[in-house]
Amino acid sequence: MPMPNSLPAKYGALNAMEFSDEAKQVLVKILTTAFPHKNFPQGPYERMADKLISMADESPWFRMKLIQGVETIDAGADRKFSTLPYEEALEALKKVERTEFFSFIRRMTILTMYEDEEVWSSVGYEGPSFDKGGYINRGFNDLDWLPEPRIEESEEPLPDFGPGHKEGVS
Repeated sequence: MPMPNSLPAKYGALNAMEFSDEAKQVLVKILTTAFPHKNFPQGPYERMADKLISMADESPWFRMKLIQGVETIDAGADRKFSTLPYEEALEALKKVERTEFFSFIRRMTILTMYEDEEVWSSVGYEGPSFDKGGYINRGFNDLDWLPEPRIEESEEPLPDFGPGHKEGVS
């Protein structure tokens, strides 16, 4: 996807750069490594990468950070970052976790990717309840992942609450 020439002339090399499919795959690998989910579809990660690239179109600062970050991550690996196994990719990300590049990706992903309805179904979230009458009459007894509560009277004596306490009054 071509990028607009919105940076000052001194950044000519960055102006000439484009986000290739390969750069997008690096972003997708960053996202799948930083936000791993079991049995998670690839679609939300790809849409999030597209969103990050779109944000870069709108902000010269972010464009520069994103391009530099993707190049740094890819150049820092022994082979293409997008092909690294999870553990190696995670180690590479740990080296950049305190950079503005990674902080922005993390922040935007947390705020954006988890609004995706495909993500909701993958993590078991049914979505907002206001259009379904709220949570009061819906979903209250859906706790199928917890054991049944123990409901029985205790045989232990009640504690002494000290002077002024009347028996049988609470």
